[in-house]
Amino acid sequence: MKYRLQEQLFQDYYTIVKKKNRQLYCSQFLSKTQPYLNSTIQLLHSIQHPHVLPVKSLFDDNTNIVIVTDYFEGEPLFNFLVDNIKLLEIQLATLIYQILSLIKYLNENGAHHGNINAMNVLINRESQNLEIAIIGFLFSPIHNQHDSYLQSASIVPSNIQDKLKAPGLESDLYQLGGLLYMITFFTRISSDIKVFKTILIIKKKYDANKIYQQYMKEFKIDFQMIDEYEQKLIDLQVTDSQYRHIYSSSQIDLMKKLLGQCSLQDALGHRWFVNAKQKSKIKRKVGLPSLKTIIEIKELSSDYEFSRNQQQPRVSVIRASIDNFVQDQEDENIDEESDMERLVASLKRYDKFPARSHHMRSRTYLSFKSSQQTTVCQ
Repeated sequence: MKYRLQEQLFQDYYTIVKKKNRQLYCSQFLSKTQPYLNSTIQLLHSIQHPHVLPVKSLFDDNTNIVIVTDYFEGEPLFNFLVDNIKLLEIQLATLIYQILSLIKYLNENGAHHGNINAMNVLINRESQNLEIAIIGFLFSPIHNQHDSYLQSASIVPSNIQDKLKAPGLESDLYQLGGLLYMITFFTRISSDIKVFKTILIIKKKYDANKIYQQYMKEFKIDFQMIDEYEQKLIDLQVTDSQYRHIYSSSQIDLMKKLLGQCSLQDALGHRWFVNAKQKSKIKRKVGLPSLKTIIEIKELSSDYEFSRNQQQPRVSVIRASIDNFVQDQEDENIDEESDMERLVASLKRYDKFPARSHHMRSRTYLSFKSSQQTTVCQ
């Protein structure tokens, strides 16, 4: 065996060390019973994309196929949601755009991901920027719907499964819409899941994947709620504070399009990415915190402890940016909830009359100023 297991990051995902030179790698264990295993492995060998970890080698351990990739110090997006870590709007928009860029790359090469969900999007907590890696592919070259596919694609809730005709571009867009819905309307996990999580921690068997599977049993997409919150944002109403990732009506609009009949080109060119970029430029004047800073603030405020191997990653996944998309649209106006609109709306609701003392002070000042001007003329 050339490698030695070092640390389990989460289910079926480990850091390993090459014995010869002590170099760190990551490894993912794929069960031999997984659907489309051979075609998925062939796809991973051929992919060259900044958000997919390059395959270095693979070997068989009787029950699993072990894929060895470049090292990436990341953990599932679902962990961030459970830990109540809030992503800024520009960070959330960048995350979705990065996944769309991967979907575009795969589609151009006649492939698809097939299993986009909150456990298969890895984020590096230590990164100043939003470094991500995508794992968990389920690639089927034959575009026929199979029950095994729907059972394996865990982001697909039961109330939209009938819309997925086959794994492919359409299923990837649906799953991305489902992921954006989960992030946007994610509430703190229910008391039953909290108890379940506590028991796992006490038994030292905590696994985010088990928490995720428990959460997915109750996960449904409420299309009526999507419409209600979109209208609230359009009307500039205050949204429910329990949803920490609701930012704009264009965000909800993209979600609806991804869950509906949306083309890849329409998704990539959606106005939310431009709006989020423009608003981040305004906020940057007062300092836009990085993902690492947000996590540090959260940990300090709640005495949250997070222990991990402190060794820095040797290979970073290049951060895809939405800069290329917005560079030709820098002067485009933001079409939603601008500061001026909010100010005007608040002034319209302001019905308190000016204080009488203010009028008296103004009248006294004007009389004094008039007398001074008269004196100067004399």
